[in-house]
Amino acid sequence: MLDLWLLPEAIADVEGALAWYGRQEPGLDEIFEAVLEDKLIQIRERPRAFPVVLGRVRRALLARFPYGVFYFEDGQRIAVVACLHTARDPRAWKRGGAGR
Repeated sequence: MLDLWLLPEAIADVEGALAWYGRQEPGLDEIFEAVLEDKLIQIRERPRAFPVVLGRVRRALLARFPYGVFYFEDGQRIAVVACLHTARDPRAWKRGGAGR
């Protein structure tokens, strides 16, 4: 099984989502975090199970929340480049620079 790591931009995406959900309803941020963690485990266990959206970048949609996790594998690890709301332009992850 490959190691999985989140790029700083993806961490910022997740922190923003957690903050937003935390303001909406008490505990909703914790539910979002648990759903995201489950998806990251699925990605790590079966990285090729999710569709390619551009080049070698794949997208895994979260259950219950309108977010997608964008990632790629480089043979030694899985790099999560973004965690974006599905209403956002899916090409937004490309604007962040290296790997994005």
